Amino acid sequence: MDLRIREATYFDIQGMLEVITDAQTRMIEEGNPGQWGRHSPSVSRLCEEIKTSALKVVVDEKKIIALFALIPGEDPTYIHIDGKWNDDSQYYVIHSLASSSAYHGMFAYILDYAKSFCPHIRMDTHKDNKTMRHLFIKHGFTYCGITRVEDGTERLCYELSQSS
Repeated sequence: MDLRIREATYFDIQGMLEVITDAQTRMIEEGNPGQWGRHSPSVSRLCEEIKTSALKVVVDEKKIIALFALIPGEDPTYIHIDGKWNDDSQYYVIHSLASSSAYHGMFAYILDYAKSFCPHIRMDTHKDNKTMRHLFIKHGFTYCGITRVEDGTERLCYELSQSS
């Protein structure tokens, strides 16, 4: 497999939506219908993140197999948490991570890419996203507390740092 990561473009939207639909279906089947349902992330959010150069795609030759937003902190979602971050140093955030069910190892691949910019990574997920919570622990993240996203729903916060 010849994978690479590049910035997403507006021409990638259809391919990203196919990956997102696959991820939504998998989350619903695994008992996590509330995190993304069939509505998130929206095309307008994808466009916003393309405009700011935050949205990345993982491609295998020309096919999009995963996407994620990589954003340098300070993330407004993480300013107030019920809990405590372990490390106050500069960090990056990975949001909106989705991958095709036909490919495995995307979390590790994306995490390695993110750590090449900054070893301190923060992420969050819905309480029902058992797969993502398992991946956080497997890759050395520490649970730090709960935050609320724009729509008011809770997300579990995790951090990977030298202090974790």
